[in-house]
Amino acid sequence: MCNALDVEFLVFRLWISVWIGVFVIIVVMLEGAFLVRYFTRFMQDIFIALISLIFIYETFKKIFVVSGYLTGFLLFIIIVIIREL
Repeated sequence: MCNALDVEFLVFRLWISVWIGVFVIIVVMLEGAFLVRYFTRFMQDIFIALISLIFIYETFKKIFVVSGYLTGFLLFIIIVIIREL
């Protein structure tokens, strides 16, 4: 992205940090912390699902790498994801 915008990486990261800081200060000034109670349970479930999927993916990846069928595994994962949509 930095190459496409012709911007140095560290300068780009600095501006992202500045904008995030501005947004955080605005949320704090408007007392946005009361919204946390609405998102806490949902976010907890999302993170649990993400961690579970990472462990499942890593397990199957190791199994298929050891057996030499990594390409078949990736194809299987893509098919499963497409079927779920």
